[in-house]
Amino acid sequence: SGHLQIARVKAERLTAESGYGAVELRDVDTQHEIEARSKSGHVTAESVSGSRVHLASGYGALRVKHAQGELSLETSSGSISVDDVQSALNAKTGYGSIDVDGTFTALTLESSSGGVKARARPGSRIESAWSLASSYGRVELQAPKDLAFDLVAKTGYGQIDCGYTMEVAPGALAKSGREVHSRVNGGGKSVSLRSSSGNVIVTPADN
Repeated sequence: SGHLQIARVKAERLTAESGYGAVELRDVDTQHEIEARSKSGHVTAESVSGSRVHLASGYGALRVKHAQGELSLETSSGSISVDDVQSALNAKTGYGSIDVDGTFTALTLESSSGGVKARARPGSRIESAWSLASSYGRVELQAPKDLAFDLVAKTGYGQIDCGYTMEVAPGALAKSGREVHSRVNGGGKSVSLRSSSGNVIVTPADN
């Protein structure tokens, strides 16, 4: 049930776990995996690097800043915040919001009840399909102006707003205006934005 603080560590791999306390990592460099989890406390990681970084909490928030490596984040009810990372990112929360910023190669974000927002910095590329989804919140993506992708945007009860010039094939825009299939910058791999009841927004970000 205690609080774990781990700082200035170099190792092949690192595992940290607490039952009911927070876990904080700072300045951790590994050759392989970093894994940190808490049953109910928050988990934070700053200036970490590894082939894979996995953070998990049952009922706490997850925070990551300055990270390299494949990121996997999961919490049952807390919010997820990611800032200045270079990675493929997979993040999931049951009852919180997701807000991420970085240079991404892959992006999968899912919240059952909160908003989902991502800012992909210049240098991001779509090596595999991107997916952003929320059941009851707004879904928003800001991406480089020249990023090429096939857009699938869908909302049950909200509006769709796209700041890119879209190439829309006949029949690709649903009559309700709540589903759009289009090509952006000539098209490419899929970028899917879905919300059951919130707005869906995709815009080119300022440099």
